[in-house]
Amino acid sequence: MPKHIQQKILTSILIFLITISIGIIGYKIIAPDQSILNALYMTVITLTTVGYGEIIDLSASPNGKIFTMVLILFGMGNLLYVVTTITSFFTDGNLQEMLRRNKMEKQINRLENHIIICGGGTICRKIIEELTCTERQFVLVSTDGDELSKLELEYKDLLYIKGDPSVNDTLVSAGIQSANGLITTLPDDRDNLLVIVSAKQLNNKIRIVSHAQNSESISKFKTLGVDSIISPNLIGGLRMVSEMIRPSVVSFLDVMLRETKGNTRFENVTIQAGSSLINKTLAQSDIRKQTGLLVVSIKKPNIKEFIYNPSPEEILTLNTVLIVIGSVSEVSKLRSLANC
Repeated sequence: MPKHIQQKILTSILIFLITISIGIIGYKIIAPDQSILNALYMTVITLTTVGYGEIIDLSASPNGKIFTMVLILFGMGNLLYVVTTITSFFTDGNLQEMLRRNKMEKQINRLENHIIICGGGTICRKIIEELTCTERQFVLVSTDGDELSKLELEYKDLLYIKGDPSVNDTLVSAGIQSANGLITTLPDDRDNLLVIVSAKQLNNKIRIVSHAQNSESISKFKTLGVDSIISPNLIGGLRMVSEMIRPSVVSFLDVMLRETKGNTRFENVTIQAGSSLINKTLAQSDIRKQTGLLVVSIKKPNIKEFIYNPSPEEILTLNTVLIVIGSVSEVSKLRSLANC
């Protein structure tokens, strides 16, 4: 529940209790021989304007009449405020929002090996679009409530945390301990640095990809153990020269990434322990027939270089990375074969 709503409800309850207490104390002073229960009864029927079955006789007590009039005037106003506050909590969608938020928090707590996205803007939207297309689990962390509301309308099952991603508690709420990846796209490199430091403190094994606005920040990010650093200026330069010297390749990749029906993508799948693919040749694995995927490259463990257009006789071992091209459903089949 948002703090301002919680504070408003608590204030209204406090006002209600104070009003009741004043009524009880007042009637006890007016009629000391009456019990607290009778004083409470008089207070309730006075505030609710029922006036039924008055226990304390006020006909001969001017002070009692004056107190009752004041209690009605001010008490009714206080009671109306309490009723209005509680009613608005139910009618203005606050209760529904609280229940929806609790449900979302439970979903986030159940996530494992998901990706945390920190930031907003156009870059963040493209990341969300790609992760959604490839059916990856992720949690968005942002301070921009308006943008979160817009994204929630576009992506019905969006999981998000509204808060500062550089704060440890916010990252914990996003499931940083069970996440296997974090992408930070904040516009200021200093903010990205704070997010990276917090993330590494909470999960030193997490893979981090960071946006770097200035080239001077790249060395700092590497020192902190960032796995991949994306510089818009560098990417933009490579894209422009690629458009000039290999336009068909760029066009092919653009069409593939924009395709929404088949969701064809390049993907990497790592062979894990217990996989039936271990110690088989590429031909014996029959990946093409079993999944429909095309293996374009492989990377053996502890070797930096990729093997492009691998031979059918290439042996697949534990932790071999397969670079394939195909649809999301086909990649899912391969992940099952690779036991990952």
